[in-house]
Amino acid sequence: MQNGNDMDKEPITLNGLNKLKEELIFLKEKKRPEIVAAIAEARSHGDLKENAEYHAAKEEQSHNEGRITEINDIIARLLQEQTSLMLLK
Repeated sequence: MQNGNDMDKEPITLNGLNKLKEELIFLKEKKRPEIVAAIAEARSHGDLKENAEYHAAKEEQSHNEGRITEINDIIARLLQEQTSLMLLK
């Protein structure tokens, strides 16, 4: 629902929501620290301009943070929709 269009909404089951929450926890608590450690290790190797490990870790960090944002947005949208439905009752 990036453009606010109802056609972009996808139904989600409780199981699907729980899987998203589990993925979010994994990305934040396991993956994020691993990436931070990889960036720190790559930085210790010197010149960052030609450091492929550093650039790969930064790219992985970007993808990870993007997915975290995406999941947070999905959950927030679901909670907002649920609240709206409760108000209509």
